Amino acid sequence: MLLAFTPLLLYLCIICVDYASLHLYSWRRGCEVEVFDPYGYVKGVLSECYYDVMTLGDYMHLGETDAKTIVIATHFFTSPSGEVGLGTSEEIQLYYPLVHPVRAFHVVKGILPGRMYASAPPRVFKDAHLVNKTIVLLTCKLPRIDEVVEAFLGGGARLVVVSNTPALQPSEARRLLELVLNSLSDVKRLCATELFTCYGDAK
Repeated sequence: MLLAFTPLLLYLCIICVDYASLHLYSWRRGCEVEVFDPYGYVKGVLSECYYDVMTLGDYMHLGETDAKTIVIATHFFTSPSGEVGLGTSEEIQLYYPLVHPVRAFHVVKGILPGRMYASAPPRVFKDAHLVNKTIVLLTCKLPRIDEVVEAFLGGGARLVVVSNTPALQPSEARRLLELVLNSLSDVKRLCATELFTCYGDAK
């Protein structure tokens, strides 16, 4: 009888492990600014507080950091089902729903040539503890980016800055990141340029 329930018990264990991996998170300390770069587009611009891996869990806990400014260089995806999201470094394989059943419930599919990535939908950002944080998105500025921006602001972000780039290219992303890093004393200065659009407290 016990053997008959073994597959179910194993799957319940997988669910528990996947849930715990999303919700057990350590506060990130010691940074004034953080840069998340899941596709390696701005690699080499910043040596410290630079992360070349970004998971769904990182989005869910984005505000759990000492950093006041959080920069994310990533793709803005629209899934085949019409949902939108910001890209992670988690590649979706055929077995993804089996080994990550909780994550699979949250993510939407982001497609790049030859690969499919998990992307974080706007609903994930609303509980990301972003009070008084400034979020800078180096991404493709497509019409539905407002849905992502509103979610960040709903999660408590003070200011959301979005690059006015029609497509994300490494050289352009690095140039924009350098501008952001040179404006950390007053990020709102970026709002006066044609390169960025600001939302929230841009006064």
